[in-house]
Amino acid sequence: KTVIAACISPSALCFGETLSTLKFAARAKHIRCTAVMNEEYSGTVESLMLEVKSLRQQLDLLSSRGLLEAEAGSGTQLQTSLQSRGALRKGSIDAKEAALEALVAE
Repeated sequence: KTVIAACISPSALCFGETLSTLKFAARAKHIRCTAVMNEEYSGTVESLMLEVKSLRQQLDLLSSRGLLEAEAGSGTQLQTSLQSRGALRKGSIDAKEAALEALVAE
């Protein structure tokens, strides 16, 4: 249960603020909330396992092509490696992604 404490003042100087506080407390008294458990999943266990398998294949493909060193643990090292090879040029990114997806789909 939720409790609200409305602090008011008997002073005439604070009449406007006291009235506003009492009106707010009256409105807040009528608010009804129900807790809902968040159970939204992005997929079934099988689909998530397939996604993990696909991502591992992509990682293996990048490693076999020399785009990813075996010891590279962070994305910044991978990005630096790709930039040094010229793979991040604006026009070729989409073509390389499409080719990678085609190879993974096989």
